[in-house]
Amino acid sequence: MRLLRLAFALAGCFLFLGCGDDAGTGSVSGTITLDGSPLTAGIVTFHSSGKSQPAVASTGIAGGQYAIPKIASGSAKISVQSLKPSQPGANPDGTVPPAPKGPYMPIPEKYKNPEQSGLMFDVKTGPQKHDFDVKTK
Repeated sequence: MRLLRLAFALAGCFLFLGCGDDAGTGSVSGTITLDGSPLTAGIVTFHSSGKSQPAVASTGIAGGQYAIPKIASGSAKISVQSLKPSQPGANPDGTVPPAPKGPYMPIPEKYKNPEQSGLMFDVKTGPQKHDFDVKTK
């Protein structure tokens, strides 16, 4: 009986706290548009507060879609870049995003900086969807 209670207590802890490397992580996917049109050649970066590594995804998928399969849960500031396919650039934090695929669509400079973009998202554990519409004006 004592062993059974211990087993239930441990099971409850695992359910409450989560287990493995995926505890406290989620996945985010969605669409980035520029004034309502899909941003096909872009980079989206989630800068999670208190985390050292940002999560980066390319919008080189048809329709401006992006997907980040594993990202730390918590509040994140977002930066978005539109780069020429032949000239990949660096994020403000020094990381280098993958080269985008698709036509170049210039966007305002403020979106490159997560502190100025005005884009935020609260990442929860598990899969979630979030779309962004970047404005030129």
